[in-house]
Amino acid sequence: MKRTYIFEIFKKFGIPFYLKIDIEGMDRHLLDQVASLPLKPTYISIESEKTDYKNLVDEFEALRRAGYVSFKLVQQMHMHQKTMTLRRLDGTYFNHRFALHSSGPFGDDIIQPWVGYDEALQQFEGLLEDSHRSGDFALERANRDQAPALLNSPGWFDTHAKLKDLSENTKKAATLIVTCKNRLAHLRLTLAKFVKQKNIDIILVDYGCQENSGNWTLHNFPSVKVVFVSDDPLFSSSRARNIGALHADTDYLIFADADTYIDFSLDDWLAANGRPGEFYTISSKDPALQGVSIINRYDFFKVGGFDEAFRGWGFEDTELYFRLDTQGVKKRLMSDHGISSIPHDDSLRQFSTKVGGAGSKAKALMVGELYTKLKFDLLNNGKPLIDLEQSLKFMETIRHFVNDFFESGKSETVFSLKLDTPKGSNMAYISLHYHLARPSGVIAKG
Repeated sequence: MKRTYIFEIFKKFGIPFYLKIDIEGMDRHLLDQVASLPLKPTYISIESEKTDYKNLVDEFEALRRAGYVSFKLVQQMHMHQKTMTLRRLDGTYFNHRFALHSSGPFGDDIIQPWVGYDEALQQFEGLLEDSHRSGDFALERANRDQAPALLNSPGWFDTHAKLKDLSENTKKAATLIVTCKNRLAHLRLTLAKFVKQKNIDIILVDYGCQENSGNWTLHNFPSVKVVFVSDDPLFSSSRARNIGALHADTDYLIFADADTYIDFSLDDWLAANGRPGEFYTISSKDPALQGVSIINRYDFFKVGGFDEAFRGWGFEDTELYFRLDTQGVKKRLMSDHGISSIPHDDSLRQFSTKVGGAGSKAKALMVGELYTKLKFDLLNNGKPLIDLEQSLKFMETIRHFVNDFFESGKSETVFSLKLDTPKGSNMAYISLHYHLARPSGVIAKG
């Protein structure tokens, strides 16, 4: 059975506002995963330990290490009998009666006040002592004046926790995310300019850089947050950028390469131009600036971030821009005034098949274009690429086909794919055909 980590779920669907954990004895295991993440839900709840005080303290310690500093203890046994006034996203209120097995309200909609670590443990300590003497039914003797939400029935409790608030006075306008694999010479020139940006956080993702760009950055620019990725011998700009985004806590994400100069105030530009439901790329004839973009963090995670089936160099940014646009986030072009790149030849790009590349720039562009078209055609035909493993298999198939096409010396070819249709369809199978030509790429779909 394939193991799924909460990191992968958050990366695909975004960071939830509230996370309810109730997986029958495994709550603590998942809580440890959450604690290791750079970004976490604002609110979280777990089913509370109610028999062993040492285990209870361990739960609270794990929550506190994860950054949760305020707590509420809520009796769950008769939650289905409650009718409460709750708040909608637009700020208006409505009455709701909870159904059987409901978790109930969360966060600030729970009527009792938030308490600190010590007071929360004190509330539970007396309940555990009674439970040891008389069993669970003794919980109904809890002092209702001291803990009004611990109502008059035995049962189980949830521990609700609230993340420590990030003061709006310290929160930056955006996070600039730079990835680096063996580009230290460029980073030495550009990072000095990046750190002069006002009101902008900077994250460097050292993706197995053999030139130790991360350590160099820590030594020379301690204000930059460095994330080290050492579990992948190949190179994935998509994964590097996704990891960087998970470490950001600002409303906007700015993606730039290590060879990019930005000589204007990003903070001022965002204040004047940033709009909900839009993302921004550079209007430039310089293809090296294709990967520079500004994206709202919510929109980025809503569409799943960069597709990590892309390895090596090429097309991952174009695919993301297309996906954002098709899901209602409108593309806007920025002037390239004040943005430039350090000229360099293709030898520094990750084309080599040894690092996961397609073998050459022309091959990488054709692979990326064909994969993107195929991906969206499968989606439109009810056969979406549902996980990374499946996406990687399709990508590998396409790479082999494109490589064989280039090796054949032919100027044109056809890539064909035949798949069974979803149940209930009036067609037995889906047949897709793509006409490829060198150097044009995908020239038509059959």
